[in-house]
Amino acid sequence: MPPSVNRMSGCNGGFVHFIVALPAEAKPLVSHYRLKRRPGDDAFAIFEKEGISLTVSGIGKAATANAIGYTQVLYGKRRNSVWLNIGVAGHHAAPLGSAWIGHKITDAETGRRWYPGICFRTHCPSAEIRTVAQPETEYALDCLYDMEASAFAESACRFSTGELVHCIKVISDNRESVIWDIDPSRVSAYVEGAIGIILHTKQALRHLAAELTPLPEVDTAPWTARWHFTAQQRLQLEKLLRRWRVSSGDRVLPDPPNLERSRQVLAWLDGLIAALPVHLPPAP
Repeated sequence: MPPSVNRMSGCNGGFVHFIVALPAEAKPLVSHYRLKRRPGDDAFAIFEKEGISLTVSGIGKAATANAIGYTQVLYGKRRNSVWLNIGVAGHHAAPLGSAWIGHKITDAETGRRWYPGICFRTHCPSAEIRTVAQPETEYALDCLYDMEASAFAESACRFSTGELVHCIKVISDNRESVIWDIDPSRVSAYVEGAIGIILHTKQALRHLAAELTPLPEVDTAPWTARWHFTAQQRLQLEKLLRRWRVSSGDRVLPDPPNLERSRQVLAWLDGLIAALPVHLPPAP
């Protein structure tokens, strides 16, 4: 596990984490934002400056998920962080160098889908991004093809709200210009051409992050001291305790009953929340 980094305090409107697969995709962003390589022996190439990090993950879903987890641990728990996946993708007919934001992300292997919440005015069109295990050459569907977006969406949404997790893809190949013709200099040029769109998106998401109400703090220590929770169950516990805080008003949470298993505790909390009365605002 990497050490926590506290010297980068962030900025107004949310910390921004860029995740890219290739050094050629990183190069224009590092240059534009004047990022510096983080000193030390990190598991990934990481560039940073106040309020921004950029992690070069490598190609594929596993590498992307690992890079996001590493980045989250490295920079600590930050509320409402912005996560942006920037990279190239293929499409059957879209012009080379055109930039797109994903409004739907599909994992071709599992069929799982994510629907990023686009709560701001974009400066580029949107499209479905379909994540594949191998480079796509047929472009059978009307969508963008990449190899990281589904893992990015699944992993980054564990650490921030979905409205702040987005993918911007720049077209590098299509039926007229196949993927095997791509070289690093062209990849960098395509990303460089989309810098204005990336900058607009980053700023819009920072403003959105500044407007979001922070989640209430919850103390899970009394619960984890009494029952053993897996990592996934701890996340469920935190969510349930926050739901109680938000939904119950000033009510005091009853003492937990004498339950043996952590899953029984989670079910008990869920039942308590479901039984809370619903308070509707008065009619105007």
